[in-house]
Amino acid sequence: MYFSSTDDSIELSRIKSDIEFLRNCFTESLRSLGENQVADGIEGKIDFFDNPEKLTKAF
Repeated sequence: MYFSSTDDSIELSRIKSDIEFLRNCFTESLRSLGENQVADGIEGKIDFFDNPEKLTKAF
């Protein structure tokens, strides 16, 4: 099957949108569980290199 570059950009845009939605759902779930630091790390607000156990705990 052949896809034009227009089709590819639509698909990539959809994938990006879906991933962003899932990330937001995940961080919202973490916040509801009281794991605000983990959610902040996933959003890029803090650096997990200081405490990688927190990131591991999220998964």
